Amino acid sequence: LWSAKMNSNTNDQYLSEKLKFTLLSTTPSNESSLHPTKPCSVGVSLLSSASQLLFRATATSIEIIRNEHDVVHTISVNGVTKVSCSHDGRLLCAVHDKGVKCWDVVCANDVIETTVRWEKGDVICGNDCLFMSFSKRGYWVMIGILFGNVLVYNASNGDTVRNVGVKDARAGCWCDGDDDEGVLALGDLDGTISIGKVSGGEYTVLGKLNRPDLEGNWFCDHLHWFGGKFLAVGYYRINPPNEVYEDDEDDEDDPSEHESQFFIAEMSSSTIVSRWMDLGDVVPFFSVPRNGRHVFFTSHVPAVNLFVVASNLSYDVTVIYYSNNNWMELELQEGCIATTPTTPDDEYTYPTGMVMMSSNDGMPILRILSTDGQLSTFHIHNRDDEKYGYQYPPVNKLKSEPVTAIPTFSS
Repeated sequence: LWSAKMNSNTNDQYLSEKLKFTLLSTTPSNESSLHPTKPCSVGVSLLSSASQLLFRATATSIEIIRNEHDVVHTISVNGVTKVSCSHDGRLLCAVHDKGVKCWDVVCANDVIETTVRWEKGDVICGNDCLFMSFSKRGYWVMIGILFGNVLVYNASNGDTVRNVGVKDARAGCWCDGDDDEGVLALGDLDGTISIGKVSGGEYTVLGKLNRPDLEGNWFCDHLHWFGGKFLAVGYYRINPPNEVYEDDEDDEDDPSEHESQFFIAEMSSSTIVSRWMDLGDVVPFFSVPRNGRHVFFTSHVPAVNLFVVASNLSYDVTVIYYSNNNWMELELQEGCIATTPTTPDDEYTYPTGMVMMSSNDGMPILRILSTDGQLSTFHIHNRDDEKYGYQYPPVNKLKSEPVTAIPTFSS
């Protein structure tokens, strides 16, 4: 799995003892608009990556970071709550306080340049955006709106796909099977997960997935399709207080009981679950900000059976490993876990974004953005020998020409 040293011992016990996340560096920012030591209550997602470029949103801009920590370009934009780039890094979308904006990103003579490609005002603003993501191939971008519709744009020209009449969706992701271009999954307020396909400017529902064994009313608040055949699903519910509660406006915590559950579905096709694997709450948390919401952040190491999970309500990152035909949580040794940084007063910060990517030398690195604006970079390796780690496949460099409109994506 990680090297010749670890290939002969890739069981969960061995990995629990040997796997380590080592902090390599932190890239500070003085422009975070969030409280540094409180979980973000609106579920922002301020980090995205592709082609060894990292896009970090601050209070007044989006920074493009290259060579692991060098800020090489800055885009001025206020109030960003969601940021996402295309699979090749050539298009960048952001939801901000005045709508949605999309930029071309090109590398000309080793210099990063950006140009506004299209923008939409008065469609969706800031905190009303629940999720946003680019398709894993092609140039579709999906945006979910609180108490509204799901918008799918042809990102090459900004046209909206017709007939995406999905209401009350709380989570969405793109499928990544070999034959699944344009196929997406949407998780609803009642916990239902529907599968649909975008083609020729139209959206068609393909089917609905059977639900895992969950008692009570749960809604789906996270979806992540990975490894070709696995779908990570987060469920969430809010129960009223058990006791008579007198509202105290000075109390920063929500009085209701919040619960989360995390599952991984093994898919036999894009519309059929062969089995569900229950992983419990995965990332425990103790409190939720008043009127706040829970958000999962997830990432996957390509071609390796490791999956990482974080939450806006917890400072630790959980590692899940595939062993003996099952996904399970790894209990890493003390000092080997990735966490958000602490402040000078030893108070914890909380995640606002997380991605897995390749370092300059091809090693896997985990990047975590926190509420104080710091970007933490972790090397993932064998704790007994930092030279031994998984080697990423070659990463395509950013191209020097803008994306052209693709006829098959025309609306």
